[in-house]
Amino acid sequence: MFRDDFDLLPIGLRVKLLADKLFAEDRFIHDETPRVPLPPKFDQRMRRKDGYQWASETDLASLRYWQGKALEGSERGGQYAEKDAKLAKSLGYWITWREAFPTETWTGERNNAVVTAAPPSGKPRIHPWEERGARPASPPVRGDAYEPDPEDDFPAGLF
Repeated sequence: MFRDDFDLLPIGLRVKLLADKLFAEDRFIHDETPRVPLPPKFDQRMRRKDGYQWASETDLASLRYWQGKALEGSERGGQYAEKDAKLAKSLGYWITWREAFPTETWTGERNNAVVTAAPPSGKPRIHPWEERGARPASPPVRGDAYEPDPEDDFPAGLF
């Protein structure tokens, strides 16, 4: 059988033929079962011209394209090289997961909220950027500057 003939077969028959061929030769008896990749916990924003798209809503081919663009930018250097390298690494996790689950709908965290994304698409929705200050600020952290409560009993001379 030639590759072109194989490609014309229905997917179920292809899988059966491959499994029969591989296991008939006892190739995988001593190999470990591969780990099923876990879905990324956090979603990834991908900058676009008019806003951003979520990696969770992007199909495998598009993820590979955008990872390639990010790798080009990081290798070129410049002001955004570090940011591009970080994006390429993050998209690598998404690509690994999408290779195993190409049509799976992702559920995870976006902006500290658990969400279920739209199904993956080659043309995901472009979300507009929020106005500066539109996102809620994180709660204030008590730092070195301590303001005493007037009702606290402190020894004399401390404040």
